[in-house]
Amino acid sequence: MSRTVAAVASLALLAGTAACGSGDDAPAADDRYGHAATGDLALTDGWATEAPKAPTSSGDATDMGSTMSAVSGAYFTLTNDGDTDDALVGVSTDAASQAQLHTTESTGGGTGGTMKQVARVPVPAGKSTRLTVGGYHVMLISPTRALSAGDEVSLRLRFASGADLDVTVPVLDRADRPS
Repeated sequence: MSRTVAAVASLALLAGTAACGSGDDAPAADDRYGHAATGDLALTDGWATEAPKAPTSSGDATDMGSTMSAVSGAYFTLTNDGDTDDALVGVSTDAASQAQLHTTESTGGGTGGTMKQVARVPVPAGKSTRLTVGGYHVMLISPTRALSAGDEVSLRLRFASGADLDVTVPVLDRADRPS
C-alpha cells in the first residue's frame, strides 16, 4: 500500500512540475528553424539561403547553374537574457570557405543597399537582435557544396564574452522563408 501511495505522490509531483513550465515567458522556438542556447544567449528562427557550390579554379559549372551567386546568407534572432551587453564577433562553418558578419546600408531614396563587412553585431543585455535580409546577417562566401532547400548548415557563433554557440540551420527556398 505504501508503494502505491509513493508512486501516486511522485506522479502528482511530476505533473505539477510540468504544468508550471520553465518559468520564463519567452515564446517556444519554431521547430522549422534552427535554435540553440548557451548561458544567457539564445538563437531562434535560424535559416540560410540556397546557393550553388563555388566554382573550382578550373571554372567548372555549379550544381545549381551558373546564374546564381556563390554566396549564401544566414539569418536568425539572438537574445541576451543576461545583465551584460555582448556582441557576435565571429562565425565559422564547414559549408563555406568564409563566413563574415555583414550589414546592409541604405543607399538612400529607394530599395536595396550596399553590404558592408562589420567586426561585431551588438547583442545588448536584456534585448534581442535580429539578423535579417536588409540588415545584419552572416554572409557565407564560396560554399564548399551546393546549398539546396532541405539541406542543413552547421554554424559556430563566437561572442565577445568568450561564449561559443553551435547551431544547425535549415536551408530554405524563397517560399518557405519567414517574413
